[in-house]
Parts: sequence; C-alpha cells; structure tokens
Amino acid sequence: MTARNVTSLVDRLEAGRFVRRVPHPSDRRVTLLELTDRGRTLNRRLFATHRSRAAKLFDRLSAKDQAELERIMRQLNDELARGMDED
Repeated sequence: MTARNVTSLVDRLEAGRFVRRVPHPSDRRVTLLELTDRGRTLNRRLFATHRSRAAKLFDRLSAKDQAELERIMRQLNDELARGMDED
C-alpha cells in the first residue's frame, strides 16, 4: 500500500468512528491510531466470526493432521522470527 492509500483508509475508518488519531507522546512527527469503543466492538464481533469459521474448518482435520499442521506452522513461525536468514 502507498502512504496515500493508508491515509485514505484511515480517513474512512475515522469518519466511521472506528478509530481516532492521537499524537505520539514523545515524537510529534508520529500520529498513532486508537480504536474507539465502536471499533473495539466491531473487532470483537468480526474476530468471533473468524474464530468460529476457523474452528469449523480445522475440525474437519483429523487429530493427527492438526498436530502435523501445528508442527509445520511452528516451524514457519520460527523461521519468520529468525528473519528468514539465507544461508
């Protein structure tokens, strides 16, 4: 995304009262975003829907497959945490 796209997105979120811009406490060049009560409510609702759908999807996997997927995801996460250093 470009800076212009991000600004446009934040403008729309702010207009919808989902976020508010707040100044950074020590760096006046930085503007922080803060979820409003309305934004937190929407986030909780959307996350609950996402969690429910994900649970239904993963329930279709056998316990063995779930364990294997977890192993692979942990391995990938470890690689990301290491910064994917090339040999």
